[in-house]
Amino acid sequence: MSNNNENEIKIEIEDQINNNINKYTNESLIKLNVGGVVFYTTSTTLSLSKNSMLYAMFSKESKFNNPVIIDDAIFIDRDPVYFRVILNYLRTNKLIFDKGINKRGLLEEARYFCIESLVEMIELLLSNETNQDEIFLKSIDEQNENLYEDEEENLDQEEGLMEYYRKQLNHKNKKRTDISRAHLVKILSASSIESRLRLQGIRAQNQDLSNLDLGNSNLQMSNLSGSNLSFATFVDSNLGKSDLSYTDMRWANCNQASLISVDFTGADLRGARFCHTHLNGANFKNAKLNEQTKFNGAMLRNCVNLTDEQKLIIKTSGGTLT
Repeated sequence: MSNNNENEIKIEIEDQINNNINKYTNESLIKLNVGGVVFYTTSTTLSLSKNSMLYAMFSKESKFNNPVIIDDAIFIDRDPVYFRVILNYLRTNKLIFDKGINKRGLLEEARYFCIESLVEMIELLLSNETNQDEIFLKSIDEQNENLYEDEEENLDQEEGLMEYYRKQLNHKNKKRTDISRAHLVKILSASSIESRLRLQGIRAQNQDLSNLDLGNSNLQMSNLSGSNLSFATFVDSNLGKSDLSYTDMRWANCNQASLISVDFTGADLRGARFCHTHLNGANFKNAKLNEQTKFNGAMLRNCVNLTDEQKLIIKTSGGTLT
C-alpha cells in the first residue's frame, strides 16, 4: 500500500474520531456509561470544576482523544455509585449521598477526578467524624477515671466483690455515657483491627447490638442490661463486673473472654459459647442455658445462684466448677 493511501486512511480515521468527540461534547446532552450505568448530563455541568479531569474531557477546549463508545455513550471505567455523588455535586455544589456510602471511597474518586473543592469538603467531613469519636472515647475514659479513682489496687484480685460492683453500677450509672448501636458501629468502622477498643463503663441498655463484632474490647463495668446481644462476638474481650442481666445472648461468641463477676440474671444464654472463658463470681440467677451452651475449658469458680440443672449443663460441656 502506498504512503499516500496510508495517510488518507489515517486522516479519515482521525476525522471520524473528531466527529465522535464533537458529537458528544458540543451538544447540550451527553450520554455517559460509567461502570455499566448510563448517565445523562451536559458539557456545561461536566465543565463546572476547572482543572478537573472532567473539565479536560468535556469542555470546549477539550483535547479528549479516542473515547470508548458503547451504545452511543462515552464509557468511563469508574464506580457509578461514587460518580452519581460527584455528578450531583457538580449540578448543585452540595455534597449529597445516600446513608451507608463509603466516604473514604468517595474521597478517592474525588481525587481521581481532581475536583479539589469536593476533596476538601469530604476531608473536612471525615475529620469532624474522627474528632467526635475521639471526644466520645475520651469522655468515657475521663468518667471512668473519676468514677473509680478511689478504689484500691487489689480489688480486681479479691473474691466475693460481685455485690459491691453491682451496687457501684446502680448508683453510678447516671454518670455513665450512653451509647447507641449507630454510634458504636461508627466507632467500630473507624477502628483498626489491631487496636483494642476502650469502652469500659459504657451504658447501652435495651439496645440492639446483635451480630456486632466487639472482640478484643475493654468493656469492664459496662451496663448492657436488656440489650439484644444475640450472635454478637466478644472473643478476647473483657466484660468483667458488667451488668448483662436480661440480655438476649443466644449464640453469642464469648470464647476466651473475661467475664469475671458479671451479672447474668435472667439472661438468655442458650447456644452461647464460653470456651476457655473466665466466669469466676458470675451470677446465673434465672439464666437460661441449654445443651448448645458451651463451656469447654471455662473457669467458673465461686459462681452464685446456679441451679443443679445449670451445673449439669456446665459440667457436661467441659466447664470447671469449684
